[in-house]
Amino acid sequence: MSDLTFTSFKKRLKTNGHFATAPRMKLFVVLLNHPNLTIKELIERTSKHDQATAYRNITLFEKLGIITVTKYGWVTRIELTDDFHPHHHHISCTICGTITSLPHSDELENSIDLITKQSDYISQTHKLEVRGICPTCQKANKIDC
Repeated sequence: MSDLTFTSFKKRLKTNGHFATAPRMKLFVVLLNHPNLTIKELIERTSKHDQATAYRNITLFEKLGIITVTKYGWVTRIELTDDFHPHHHHISCTICGTITSLPHSDELENSIDLITKQSDYISQTHKLEVRGICPTCQKANKIDC
């Protein structure tokens, strides 16, 4: 966690007429340390603050582009946007629901850029989600790769 990350976060709030309150700072720090949490997990990790405050701040963070809220099946996950956390993609297990960040791939990013240009679009952002069966579930269910 760099000072620049915190400075950017505080600037984003201030520019939009909000203060970096203790609950907002706590929420941001939790998201820095624990990317890709459910709302329930996020609230549990910020238990000093009431749920209403957490929900209000989650809504504010999404509105200000600090977080992204993504649905994986029936589960909603929250993580910091690429402005505050390195760009990445996910792979999720269709059996247990585990979500793992994929390692960065220049080849993949270049392919996405090429596909975008071939479609005559100007790319602004993208997400890639891969679904499969994690090693633990493969083993438990005796599934070979």
